[in-house]
Amino acid sequence: MRFGRATLLLLLPAAMAGAAASRALGAEADSLTTTAGETVNGRRLVLSGREVLIEAASGSVRRVPVAEVSAFSVTGKRKLRTATDDTIAVTGVRLAGGSVSFTSALGDLAMPIDRVRAIEFAGWKEHYAKLSGGFLDASGKAVAQQPLKISLALGYAATSGTSDTSNLSLSLDGSMVRGPYKLTFGARALVSEAEGAKTADQNEAAAKLDRYVNPRTYAYLRSAVFRDTITDVRLRLNAGAGLGRKLLMTGRHTLSGEAGLEYQRERRDLPTKENDVEEGGVWRGALKYAWKISPRADFSQEGELLGNLEGPSEVRSRTVTALSAKVAENVLMKFSFTWEYDDEPPAGNEHSEFRFESAIGISF
Repeated sequence: MRFGRATLLLLLPAAMAGAAASRALGAEADSLTTTAGETVNGRRLVLSGREVLIEAASGSVRRVPVAEVSAFSVTGKRKLRTATDDTIAVTGVRLAGGSVSFTSALGDLAMPIDRVRAIEFAGWKEHYAKLSGGFLDASGKAVAQQPLKISLALGYAATSGTSDTSNLSLSLDGSMVRGPYKLTFGARALVSEAEGAKTADQNEAAAKLDRYVNPRTYAYLRSAVFRDTITDVRLRLNAGAGLGRKLLMTGRHTLSGEAGLEYQRERRDLPTKENDVEEGGVWRGALKYAWKISPRADFSQEGELLGNLEGPSEVRSRTVTALSAKVAENVLMKFSFTWEYDDEPPAGNEHSEFRFESAIGISF
């Protein structure tokens, strides 16, 4: 096959760009392989605590829990810190079969991955902090940013309790991480009619801001509004603050607990009273378990308990069990079961309300 001069001129810039990229990564070309079989090529790989960070060729930062890394290869010099806080200058670091091998002044050595606390290079914290927006957490660990993520879902919900209905549901969820701050928010609506009368008319929205003081502990601000004309709740407003802690952190499992105090104001529409308003302080406790089943599927279980600080000792609880799975890059299916309980419901309402929901959504 013969190439004309014009073709060679067109190919020359691409060849020069490829050579430049090769030189940029050639000095320190690292890679890691996840337990799911994904390979990430890049440079400046480090291990810190129970997490591996690598700068991908695109310049983005990949963070992978050690439990989800099956192998990695590191070129260049590193400092290896053991579980007993001994520091060793090493080269040629590799992970395979749960064992880290390397070359040091004492020769070729190896040790189990759970005996390695860190594999670092000088200035790695500042480097990854710069790539992730210039943020470090309280322990000095680089914190990556998560851009704003939003999902919209349309679904079908079957409810039972005060009323037994089938409804259409619409929900919006979003989250964002910037340094030590994490913002989550959501809103949903249930509406249905039968023979010209509303059989479901429920709306709710909530927002929560977490401020991490270390990788496990955080303080939060939270607000929520709720409305359900079928159960006579004209408007319920909650606003408060509290503390949270991740009680369990592994590669795929996370368990978090929260406790706080809130102000609550609730207005009900009751036949015996034109305006029935209750307000005061409430305590709040919550647990959330999350399981990363696979790169495309997630399971979660959330439980929340609220009780009056003064006056009648009314207790209200809510649990949500959910399973979601990606069916395409930006399309997901979600199935959830919600149980809400009020130990002192208004006259004519049930103690328990149940809802099963299936929805399809898009994320962006």
